[in-house]
Amino acid sequence: MARRKAFNTFVILAIIPLLIACGRERTSTTDVTLMASDKIFVNKVFFDALNESFSEDRLEWYNPETGNSGAIVLVSTYLNQSGLYCRNFKEEVEIPRGAIPNWFAGRACKNKQGIWVRQ
Repeated sequence: MARRKAFNTFVILAIIPLLIACGRERTSTTDVTLMASDKIFVNKVFFDALNESFSEDRLEWYNPETGNSGAIVLVSTYLNQSGLYCRNFKEEVEIPRGAIPNWFAGRACKNKQGIWVRQ
């Protein structure tokens, strides 16, 4: 039960619940299932994008073990009301087996310790 709860928490935090696919908005991530090995690829690309990329850059990931893939596209960078840097992004997750790519929109901000935190 604790493992499932941790996985569900990761999905919610890692893939922000605003989903756009086929021109319609979704508010559930239940149809997107990432394996533990996918999370390693997602997190590396995500934090590389936040730390080293410019707006409109697209960083892709692919997990040869599962065939799952995706991309992070940085949309904008700004200072929030607390004077901390934030970045808006779009995140694509594509799972084989005929699934339609899922797009999520989200935001991450640096905390006072300089660590990016998904909002």
